Amino acid sequence: MQRRGRRGASNDSAWAERFRREPLEQVFADWYQQPVFASLNAAQRESLVALRSRNNGATLAAMLQATSLAAQADLRASLQARDFPFHYLCGERDAKFRAIAQTLAADLHLIHHAGHNAHRDNPAAVIACLAQILAS
Repeated sequence: MQRRGRRGASNDSAWAERFRREPLEQVFADWYQQPVFASLNAAQRESLVALRSRNNGATLAAMLQATSLAAQADLRASLQARDFPFHYLCGERDAKFRAIAQTLAADLHLIHHAGHNAHRDNPAAVIACLAQILAS
């Protein structure tokens, strides 16, 4: 994970710089070409680009740097050693985060017909899943 940390931090810094300096429409057009968004079709990408381009670039850059996975501690060992229930929701078409989930020995809840943006792709399924978890 250390190698990913440096490379990921550099990648996130490059994206943050683009969010600060370039037109958001172009940055998001490129952003949604990343492999994690492979499940999106062209119309979904266009819709997200239009929606997200209304944001503030400097604010997006600050958020990206503050929440970068590369800047976060690797808590996988702690999560694997936990003695409490841990529920992990992710879109069934989100290969990257599905793979992470499988290393955690968590209760994996796949959101059907959804990719990385499961809450947008299938909000009803996310709500139903959360309701089921809370009721148990």
